[in-house]
Order: sequence, then C-alpha cells, then structure tokens
Amino acid sequence: MTTNRILTITASLTILAALLTVAPAGAAPSVYLDEPYSDSPATWTSTWFDADIGSRNRVSTISDGVAGNGIKVSIPAGSHFGSAMHWEFEENGIAEPEELFFRYYLRVPDGAEHRDRGKLPGPAGLYSGSARNNIKPTSGSPGWSARMFFSPTYDSRDGDHTQLGFYVYHRDQASNNGDLLLWDTQTGTLRNDAWYCVEGHIDMNTPGVANGLLEGWVDEQLAFYQDDFKFRGSGETNIDIKSFWFDVYYGGTSPAPTSYSFDFDSLVLSSERIGCGDNPVSGFRDTASDVHQGNIEKLAHAEITKGCNPPLNDLYCPDSAVTRGQMAAFLVRAFDIPPSDTDAFTDDDDSIFEDDINALAAAGITVGTSATEFSPNDSVTRGQMATFLARALGIGS
Repeated sequence: MTTNRILTITASLTILAALLTVAPAGAAPSVYLDEPYSDSPATWTSTWFDADIGSRNRVSTISDGVAGNGIKVSIPAGSHFGSAMHWEFEENGIAEPEELFFRYYLRVPDGAEHRDRGKLPGPAGLYSGSARNNIKPTSGSPGWSARMFFSPTYDSRDGDHTQLGFYVYHRDQASNNGDLLLWDTQTGTLRNDAWYCVEGHIDMNTPGVANGLLEGWVDEQLAFYQDDFKFRGSGETNIDIKSFWFDVYYGGTSPAPTSYSFDFDSLVLSSERIGCGDNPVSGFRDTASDVHQGNIEKLAHAEITKGCNPPLNDLYCPDSAVTRGQMAAFLVRAFDIPPSDTDAFTDDDDSIFEDDINALAAAGITVGTSATEFSPNDSVTRGQMATFLARALGIGS
C-alpha cells in the first residue's frame, strides 16, 4: 500500500489531538527578553518596573549559574518579599501579546524545608487592583495572573524536594484566593541543590469564553496542561499579557519562619516554545523538528501514547505506520474504554495490545478483520481509522 493511504503514528495522534481540542502553536517566533544575568542587577534591572534593590527586591549575583553568573533571590526570616519586579511589554516598546512562552532555570538551595507555599515568577495582566492580595477579578475590576508557586511535597521528600505549581487568578475562580494548581507530582517536583529548566506557556482565552491555556514543563517534560481558563470576560479585548511578574514571595499571610533563597538563571520570554539549551524540546528524542511535536507531547502527558521503544520509550517514531494493535491502545486510552474479560480474537494472544483489542471489541468499536481475527500487526488504513473513530464517538455503525 502507498504511504498516503496508511496512517503514520504522527498523523493518527494528530487526529486524536484534534478530536480532544488540543492544537499546536503556530505563531511566528519573537524573543521579547533574553536575560542571561551576566551583568549585575543594577544593569539588567533597568528595563524592569519596581526593580529597586532593597526590602522588596533582595537580589544578588552568583557565580555558579547554569552558564556563568546567575542571581540569588533571598527572603529573610520574618519577611515575605524576595522580589516583586515587573517586565512590562508596552514599557519596553512591545505590543502586549495574547500568547507567551517563558523559560528560566531554577535551583532551590540545599537545606530549604518549606513549611508553607509561596510565589515564583510568571506572567500577569494587572489592569486594576484585582488578581492579587486575595482580590478576585470581576468585570468592574478586570485582570488575571498566573504566577508559579513553590510548595512542600507533603510526603517523605519534604526535607530535600520542592513541588511546583501555578497560582492563578482568573474569572471563574471559586473564592477570593487564586487557584493553587499543582504540577505533576513526579515531573513537577524538584530535588533541592540542583538546577532545573522550568518552562511555561499561556494563551489568552477568547473574551468571555473559557478556553484559555496554561501549560508547563520541567527539563522539557510536560508537567501541566489545562485549557479551560477565563482570564478575560466578554468584550475585554484590551486585556492581554501585560507583564512578566518576577515575584518571589513567601506564603500567604504568614512570613517566612526561617531564611529562604532561590537561584535563577537564563530567563527568556518569547512567542514560541524555547526549550532548554541545545536539547530537543520534546520528551521524545526524535520529535524536535516535527510539525506535530506539540500534539505529541500533550498526548504523551495525557498517557494516550507512551513511545515506540519500550521499556525505555524515549522515541516516538513519528514517521512509522500505525498498527491496528497500536491504534487499539490509542483509542482505549483516549476514550477511557473499560476492559473486558472476553477473548474476542484468536490471533492476538502474543500481542501486548490484546487487552486493548478485547476492550474495543466489547465496546463495539471493532469487529476485526474476520470473525476470529483482528490482525494486530497490520497497518491501519485511513478508512479503518474513520470507522474506529466514528464508533468511538458514537456516530458510526
């Protein structure tokens, strides 16, 4: 069969991504800020608002950054503030964007035992007095913020690990406090005294529609994804991404019980995914230049795909054809199809996808290639894929 009639793994996962309303980014790249912290704070803070070094910005240079110098942000015992500065787009001659990627390297020094949560840098749209200080955004007081936060792990790792998350003020939050949204407990948990590459992405919602996006990565592994935020209400076309808020703050109301510090390096703000140094931005080693990379990552994070080279699974094989067995696994994971104890076919006993195939048969999504066979190692045609998807969606016969 010709390749244009057989689904590749990339094409099949792109179809599933579209059905799950997950779309790749397509904006032209533009780097807004690239700050390696090679100079002293007095030099690089000149482009920042509210950046005077003092009681709200306790920032100093360190020599052991990721590459040369970095910075240390310190919070003394009995205080809240380590830094509170803003990088404003319009103040730097740039129109406020609706989408932003950010990247910085983060190290939590050894010995930091967190007793409470606190804020870390992230994007914001502070157009009024809301979206901070426990003030919920409203139509009369619009705004939003999506800072990151640090937290104890609340398990045996507390003494030498730090959990990351997003601290989000948005229009649909239930209380006056922002929503604490933890990143994946494995990928989003950092071991103290080690550098990590932390990335985030925000895409503003259609005004009045809850379709705003937040996602985050640690060392290029997707650790958070949510696409139902309402950062701005109906008609609020003037609410965009106003600034990047370099906020390092201990707690909510209680001050730091002991001294804390956080180390940062290589902050970049961009219209396109940045990645970490020279490494590919995907968790798979073979998808860095693939046009469908964003969808592949999202589906890997959703555990719909696990890679093509078990048990290592660091390859995705985007140009390989999809087998019927692989497609069975994709569909079972994507549509949460329950397992079945009925052995539907005789030719899949040696297949790792036998349980998935039986689940599809019990759900009426497949009748096999014959009454007794499924042909798990055969490639999936586009026509077969249409039938699989139509039945899974309840629109096929």
